[in-house]
Amino acid sequence: FGASAPFQIPATGCGGTLNSDATCDTIVEFEPDATGTFNESATWSLGAGGAFNTATQAFRGTGVDSLVIAPQTTNDFGNVAQGTASPSLVFVVTNPANSPTSGPIAANVAAPFQIIGNTCAGITLAPNTQCTITVKYLPTVGGGVVQNGTIAVSASPGGSTSQAIRGTAVNPAALTFTPNATLA
Repeated sequence: FGASAPFQIPATGCGGTLNSDATCDTIVEFEPDATGTFNESATWSLGAGGAFNTATQAFRGTGVDSLVIAPQTTNDFGNVAQGTASPSLVFVVTNPANSPTSGPIAANVAAPFQIIGNTCAGITLAPNTQCTITVKYLPTVGGGVVQNGTIAVSASPGGSTSQAIRGTAVNPAALTFTPNATLA
């Protein structure tokens, strides 16, 4: 008997002879490398005195995305003047799964947002650990335009996850000079 990926049978106590009214144990592990539902079955055959009996057991497992990303405070950079940079926001990436990501973590955002710090870059994330991604907003327009974006992270296995981010691009402060003005 056996099982195919993402199921595996690393150990079994069901080899050889099994006495009458005896039991044996088989360990089945589930290690998905993708999301979705997986089905498998294994069949055991026992023979004695010329008669064969078989037992079949079905297995089912669901692979889920294990990475979680969350901001430490907010996803909104607020009002930021055109041509300047916002204060940074830190996003925490967590692997709540019982196994590490086996591939490195990738993170990305699109302009006008920019990753300025990334402790997740190229690492594998152990179970129940975290890394951080620091993002700034650098608007190139003004006029109260709300700009939306996404910070996305992915690993294999581990899946992908994202968070919406936003900022409002406002006009920079304008100073004017009036010659010969009288101050009161």
